[in-house]
Amino acid sequence: MKGLALDSLRQKLYYTAEGDDAKIAEISTDGTNHRVVLRQPGMKPRAVILHDECRLVAYNHSTDAVVAL
Repeated sequence: MKGLALDSLRQKLYYTAEGDDAKIAEISTDGTNHRVVLRQPGMKPRAVILHDECRLVAYNHSTDAVVAL
C-alpha cells in the first residue's frame, strides 16, 4: 500500500495497492463495505487524493487519471 486518503464526510478510506493485485479501493472507516474502485492490467498506483466537492478520486501513476466516485 502506497497511498491513503480519508473522506471524512462519507466515512471512507481510499487506498492504493501495488503488485499482482494492483488497484485503488475504498473501505468504510468501520472496516465494512470494501469495494475496488479501479483495477487495470499494468496499473502501478502510487498516490491517491480526493476532491470532496466534485466527488472525484485522482491518483498518480505513470500517467495521471481521475475517476468519479
